[in-house]
Amino acid sequence: MSRDTEGYSAAPVPGEGRSRIASILDRPVNRLHHLLFTRYRGLSLAVSVAAYAAIVLGLGDDLAISSNYFVALPVLVAALGFSVPGGLAAGALGLPANLLLFHLLGHPEYSPANKLIAECFGAVLGFSLGYVAHNFRMYETELRGRSAAEGELTEALQEKDILLKELNHRVKNNLAVIKSIAQLQRSRSRDPDFLASIDRLVERIHAIALVHEQLYGPKEGTLAVDPASYLDALIGNLAASYRDMGVEMIHTVRVGGRLLDPEDATPLGLIVNEALNNSIKHSVGVCRDPVISLELEAAHGEYRLVVEDNGPGFDTEAPEAREGLGLTMIRALARQMDGTIRFEKADGDGCVEGARLELRWPIRKESQ
Repeated sequence: MSRDTEGYSAAPVPGEGRSRIASILDRPVNRLHHLLFTRYRGLSLAVSVAAYAAIVLGLGDDLAISSNYFVALPVLVAALGFSVPGGLAAGALGLPANLLLFHLLGHPEYSPANKLIAECFGAVLGFSLGYVAHNFRMYETELRGRSAAEGELTEALQEKDILLKELNHRVKNNLAVIKSIAQLQRSRSRDPDFLASIDRLVERIHAIALVHEQLYGPKEGTLAVDPASYLDALIGNLAASYRDMGVEMIHTVRVGGRLLDPEDATPLGLIVNEALNNSIKHSVGVCRDPVISLELEAAHGEYRLVVEDNGPGFDTEAPEAREGLGLTMIRALARQMDGTIRFEKADGDGCVEGARLELRWPIRKESQ
């Protein structure tokens, strides 16, 4: 069996380094913002007012008129801590605070020349900073809500996965019980037709059980079936059953790493099981070296399955073939997969061209 492999190389994304740095800074910056402007916002405002007053009173003689700029510190802290109301109040009180401190300093001339412009600027600055802080709080609240919702969805998804695993496990166990009952019933009969029917039934049960084994196995949780390993197990089981008859089975899977939906994997396994059994039935005893080949590939939005043998072929339009359970199942399963099925038979006598089955059905989704 051969399986396609595809290689990918990761190309650097523009700005990826800057985004990574920003994401690293997010946590400490958000934590600092929460401490200063949410949890201890009153204390932060008091400290900023004290620092502003200390700078103006302590360095006012050296800074002179430049001392006016430091009123932005309490305005900024009030806006970040108390949003628009805090920013507006601090902006409106900025000019009176400067006038009071300059009076205490003994330099009223340090105050702005145009008091109206200074007052308006303080109000606009306070409102703008408060509006930004308000939007940040809304974003932070929404982010917390989304994080909580994501946590709930993750928990629900985990519970769903557990239930699906339990369901697949129970179905697998129930199929094993049915298979054991069928085999027990087989041991109580000597009728060749009954024994052959039971063997076919057990193989069909095994094909269905393999799907649930794939879903419950090492790659559980994918909700999809690896066609390569699935067909390996299915064909390996049939090959072991017919090893004494000298039947050679060759299979190839080229699907580019795609996975099968369980709703496609089950009918596919049953179709493969019926097709291989039909080929064995018509090849063994007729051909010296019976060979059966199977190929599954994916291209142009569809899967294509081909099963061929080197037997004498058979007439699918004959009454016994049209009314047989095997071909009836194959046609019904192909319709279930929204697929098309085509049979071909050898034109000559003997082991010349053999029989050929071709099944095509759409790829429901691209699973890599």
